[in-house]
Amino acid sequence: MYRLEPSSVWDIGIEEYIYSNNISLIEWADRLIGAEKDNHWNVEIENLAAGRRITIENTKRYRDHR
Repeated sequence: MYRLEPSSVWDIGIEEYIYSNNISLIEWADRLIGAEKDNHWNVEIENLAAGRRITIENTKRYRDHR
């Protein structure tokens, strides 16, 4: 998503991936405007002096796209 304009993300057909009932991993997902209310997990990886911190959070929202 990094190189795409937020408004053009849907023009590439991304909905076929994110609504396919499979797992989709998307870097820079904050640029995916229009899917904020969908079920998703946030994964944050931080580099620390003593290693890494990985935080995983479920939004606990569900919307059936079938």
